[in-house]
Amino acid sequence: MPLTFDFGPENRPDVLAKRAKTPVTLLAGFLGSGKTTLLKHLLENQHGLRIGVVVNDLASVNIDSQLMRRYDHGLVEIAELQNGCVCCSSADDLFSAVQTIAMRSKDCPFEHILVELSGIGDPQAIRCNWALATDCQLPAAMLTQLAKVITVVDASAFLADWRDTRKALERNGSAEHDGRGRGKGYSTSREMVGNLLAEQIELADVLVVNKCDLAKAEELSKTLQTLRAINPTAELCQTEFARVPSAVLPPVPIGLKIQTAGQEKGYSWTQTTKEVQLKMPIEKHVKGKDIDFTLRKGSLTLGLKLREVAKGVLAGEVANADDAMFEIESIGQERHVLLCLEKKEPGMWSSLWKQSGIPMTSCRSETGTVEFRILAW
Repeated sequence: MPLTFDFGPENRPDVLAKRAKTPVTLLAGFLGSGKTTLLKHLLENQHGLRIGVVVNDLASVNIDSQLMRRYDHGLVEIAELQNGCVCCSSADDLFSAVQTIAMRSKDCPFEHILVELSGIGDPQAIRCNWALATDCQLPAAMLTQLAKVITVVDASAFLADWRDTRKALERNGSAEHDGRGRGKGYSTSREMVGNLLAEQIELADVLVVNKCDLAKAEELSKTLQTLRAINPTAELCQTEFARVPSAVLPPVPIGLKIQTAGQEKGYSWTQTTKEVQLKMPIEKHVKGKDIDFTLRKGSLTLGLKLREVAKGVLAGEVANADDAMFEIESIGQERHVLLCLEKKEPGMWSSLWKQSGIPMTSCRSETGTVEFRILAW
């Protein structure tokens, strides 16, 4: 998707300004510190969270079977940068990638976006570019908010890099920019690598001190003291294999939360970007003729004769509604009705129901607030 300022009248700046913004987290750190390991850990352990990812090199992520399952279920979307570092002359490449992810599903946007920077990426330069893009009312920036910077530090190599940046320069290569937007023709110097190391730490909201198992006790202690001297306020996580807690990412704004599954009285449901499944437990004696199932124009009824279990208007449109059929499945001693509904348009629904037909009554609690309770059918 080419970078553009125009997405039609429904995406005018005044309309976008009212929408919930997807939080963006930058992953910074020198090559070898464990950024990609951290990225994979976050992707595989954010259960139910729909995450968009921007990477420099897709091959380095090594999408394994566990991550592929999340990808197939629409919980992960990965965009690869085409022109190298995003903090200088290729800033448009970053916003183009973010735009692709942010506009992928305008009704159910991703709940978080992770951007993996190159080894010598400068978070401050990206913050400045983001602020400028927001001032220019670029939709990619108006739909997102730069929420957090996570910097990964190699506990076994930090002190050596801090004292002498020659090895760090060798590991990170001689990039054709200086991290401050001067573009091609300027090679990264030892001094610049040292400055970037300090700035990546200083600008971090979270410092992930990785590879603690490879650092000696005294070495780790001095590393932590140095990090605290540079950035005394950042959250600090000591890790092995970049195993950070899930709460390291900022919370999802209420307007972006999407329900991917539900357990209701008498049935459960799940959804992917392509289909919705409902399961209704039944007893051994129940036959197909005893099932009450109707699907018309998005209005669904599922239950037993004289006892409706799930009823209401679905949150989205269903493809081939006239051909939809249920199945009865047995797993051990358990039997259930399985109903698979194909979505007319790929994407995540905000929930199962747009309007539930289950009757409810209201009563006033001791605190004076009104509560709603489901009546039995």
